[in-house]
Formats: sequence, structure tokens, C-alpha cells
Amino acid sequence: MRDVHDFILDIGSQGGVPPQLKNKNTFVNGCQSQVWIVPMPKDGTVKYTGDSDSFMVRGIINLVCDIANHATKEELDQLSYKDLEPIAKYFSASRRRGLQAIINRIRLIHTEVNK
Repeated sequence: MRDVHDFILDIGSQGGVPPQLKNKNTFVNGCQSQVWIVPMPKDGTVKYTGDSDSFMVRGIINLVCDIANHATKEELDQLSYKDLEPIAKYFSASRRRGLQAIINRIRLIHTEVNK
């Protein structure tokens, strides 16, 4: 279990978003920590990045954004926290709910951007 937490903390120490992008439009409800997901249009597609006030949660965000950035629309539509069970099994129930909230927010952004 310690290796999983170390991995998540390590990727959580990377990235983040500028303070001006942390607003009510990018805020994710349903997470224990403060979470922001930011769509970044690039080359006709949308890439996702995010931030949190917690390194652990930022690591989770970075992991989910990396998956979303490489997923097809169909894969993104089907993505669930259960797909991350090898890692998510070490999370508390509230962290798993937050993980799903992050996934749901990315799906919503993806749907809105691709209308």
C-alpha cells in the first residue's frame, strides 16, 4: 500500500494550474479536497489538467487526466473509478467518490466542448 501512496504523492507533486484558472467554472463538487479541472484546447482536441489543495488528490487528478487525455470518446464515456481499482482499492470511500466526481466532471466538460 505504501508504494501506491508514494506513487500518487509523487505524481501529485507535479503540475498544477495557475491561480486565475481556479474558479467556480473549473471547481469540482463532490470531492473532500478542493479540486479544479481545466480543459486545455490543443490541436483540435481538448486536454485536461487539474489541481487540488492536496498532493494526494492532485496525484489522483493527474492520473485521471492522463487517462482522459489518451482515451477515445467511447472509452471516456465508459470510464469509472472501478477501472482504476488496482489503485483505488487503497482509497477510502470518500476518495473513491471524489475520484468518480473528477471523472464525471471531465466527461461533462468533454460533452460540452464537443457539442
